[in-house]
Amino acid sequence: MTTPEIMQQHEKRFMFKRESKSTDCGIDALVYELHRLSEEEIQIGEEK
Repeated sequence: MTTPEIMQQHEKRFMFKRESKSTDCGIDALVYELHRLSEEEIQIGEEK
């Protein structure tokens, strides 16, 4: 692989991780809302 190809692969991985994290946080927020969790309950769940 050439240097530009390596950099492109790195950028793709970075974007995928960022998008995955964003999606994960969005799902968490929906679950918390669905179950009507308090901030205290959310904090307990986030610690695990």
